[in-house]
Amino acid sequence: MLSAASRPVYTRLLSSLNRIRTQRLPGLLICMLLTLVVFPVSAAPNEAPVLPVAAAPAQPAAQPWLFEKLFAIQDRLSGIEKSQLTTVELDAVKATVMQLSNQLDTLRYNQVTQTQLDTLTGLVTTLDKEIVRIDQAQQAQSSRVADMGAFMGTSATVMGGTIGLFGLIITVAAVGLGFTARNRAVDEAKREGKKAINDWITANQGKITEKIKQQSLGSLEKTQELHEKELAELRKELDELIKKSRNEFDELMGDLRRSLPDSIEKSARAQIEQNSQQIKARPESEYSANDWLDLFIKAYYDREYEKALGYLDKVLNNAQNLPAKMTANTLFYKGVTLGQLERNDEAIAAYDELLNHFGDTKAVVVQEPVGKALVNKGAILGQLEHNGEAIAVYDELLNRFSDTEVPALQEQVAKALFNKGVRLGKLERSDEEITVYDELLNRFGNTKVAALQEPIAKTLISKGSTLGQLDRNDEAIIVYDDLLNRFGNTEVPALQELVASAFVGKGLTLTKLKHDLEAVASYDELLERYSETDVPSLQKQVASVLVNKGHSLLELKEFNKSITASNSAITRFSESDNPDIIHAIGIALSNKAEAQTALGLSEEALETYQEFIKRYADSDDEEIKELIDKAQQEISKLQGSKGEKNKIPEPA
Repeated sequence: MLSAASRPVYTRLLSSLNRIRTQRLPGLLICMLLTLVVFPVSAAPNEAPVLPVAAAPAQPAAQPWLFEKLFAIQDRLSGIEKSQLTTVELDAVKATVMQLSNQLDTLRYNQVTQTQLDTLTGLVTTLDKEIVRIDQAQQAQSSRVADMGAFMGTSATVMGGTIGLFGLIITVAAVGLGFTARNRAVDEAKREGKKAINDWITANQGKITEKIKQQSLGSLEKTQELHEKELAELRKELDELIKKSRNEFDELMGDLRRSLPDSIEKSARAQIEQNSQQIKARPESEYSANDWLDLFIKAYYDREYEKALGYLDKVLNNAQNLPAKMTANTLFYKGVTLGQLERNDEAIAAYDELLNHFGDTKAVVVQEPVGKALVNKGAILGQLEHNGEAIAVYDELLNRFSDTEVPALQEQVAKALFNKGVRLGKLERSDEEITVYDELLNRFGNTKVAALQEPIAKTLISKGSTLGQLDRNDEAIIVYDDLLNRFGNTEVPALQELVASAFVGKGLTLTKLKHDLEAVASYDELLERYSETDVPSLQKQVASVLVNKGHSLLELKEFNKSITASNSAITRFSESDNPDIIHAIGIALSNKAEAQTALGLSEEALETYQEFIKRYADSDDEEIKELIDKAQQEISKLQGSKGEKNKIPEPA
């Protein structure tokens, strides 16, 4: 029986023979096929094919008949070579091939070896390729069917070569049979098949090259398409980057338009400057409301407040065509700018106009400037010492927004509570003041919202200070410690200033309790954190702490250490023009002279007092004036003491 491994090969072989019946294939392939038929292959059923180790089995009885047919075909082909191929002879060849195909069916029951099966598989593959080639050649020549003479000449040439090769293969087969070297015959057939393949490749080299060229061009086109796609993606990324940069700038301008902080970074100033130049490069007739607002921001931070007001009026002149949010913000900016010019009545009028137009709005984006307007109006009234009116404004805000969950409005609620507490303190309603502070801390004390951290810290400072004024010193220290625990490690400059204030407040409270050593420890902790700072607000705190530390050391009778602390303040900040620091330096000079006097360093103390009076003789600071009076008294004492020492005693 035909093995399972052999069936696909024989099936392909039969398919190829059927194609041979209808085409004029070279005799070489026919002979190669017939040679393989003479040397059939097999594999053991249900096993992996293996190489044979025993002698080859005897050839089936059909093989002598095949050789007779082979030699008969050779004779006929010889005759065809002499007299060109005719239709009748071609039909006879086809009939012979048909007979061989039928005979091949009977060979399916022969036993074959795996090596021969592999050989047959390779040659059938070669046959398939050759059939494809002839198909292509036949299609190319279909337009020349009428020229039979030329075709017959070509056929004769092909048949001549075929006959020669056929004879070679027959000779190889005979030698193989004579010496029973079947493997050698198979090798010869492999070499011939390989030669045929190489010859085909040589003959079709041009076509192969052309195909490779076409594939290369196709690959180049694909590469170009890929590069164009990548370029399009890069352009898209660039557009997105430009859009993102513009959005970031618009966001910056939006933040400035909403809040108008006291200061902005240099990079932001540069962007504002650039934007202003771009706007001014166009005619004013093309300016939008946002353009006028951007010019306002530029003028505002250049402290050109009158010019800034002019830009705002340009926006408000077209208010009926603006969104409510923009109109409300513009009125808010107007109030802020008028406040900078200390035109307080006009500022309040601007805030009132905003409140009259939008006070009852439910739109959150408009409620934010409404809340800010109420806070600022209350602040101006407070500065004018209209504390009762200011408290009423803050209560109005709290009635509107006390229950809000919107962070921007919560910030205004926190500011209103803090400012209300301060106004109550000014009215010496300290218990109510502390109650308001506690309300703020209970409401927002645990929040993580960044904008609420500063109002919380300020509230703790004010509460601690008020408790200290009420001589509730232990409670005050607890409040300062609460602030230090919350914000002691902050990197936010505004909060760092409040942390420093907490150290100072705690130190002063400890001094009141006569805990000078603990007070010094509190001052030292501040100095350890901020002594090298360049932030002006923190420098003020450092100078104050050095002065307070010097005073505490005086109380501890640590005179030399007190002088050292005072000298630190004097040396570091003697050139400052900050009024608070100038005040601190004056106190430091007074403390230093007192410590020198206590050490009996009369001349040094006298020089220090004289320096202090020289620096601050024209000061309007009440505390400094009191210290100057004290210094003059001390100078008189020191000079009197010096005179007593130098006086010549009268003779007895």
